[in-house]
Amino acid sequence: MAEHVAVVVPLNCPACGGPIDVACDDGAPQTIRFTCPYCQTPREYEAPGPVLWVAMRQHGPGPETKH
Repeated sequence: MAEHVAVVVPLNCPACGGPIDVACDDGAPQTIRFTCPYCQTPREYEAPGPVLWVAMRQHGPGPETKH
C-alpha cells in the first residue's frame, strides 16, 4: 500500500531553529507532541491533518538558502 502525503509542513524549532518537516494526510486537524531531532526540546504543534511522520528537513536544491 503506497503512502499518501497530502502536505509537508516546514517548521522550525522555536528553541534551536532547526528545520523540521511534518507530513500530514487529509483529514481533521490534530495536535501532536514531538521532540526536536536537533536539540531534543519537547514541542507541540497543531497539524492541519493526521500526521504521518516528523523528520529533519533534507537540504537540497531549492529556494531555501537561509542559514
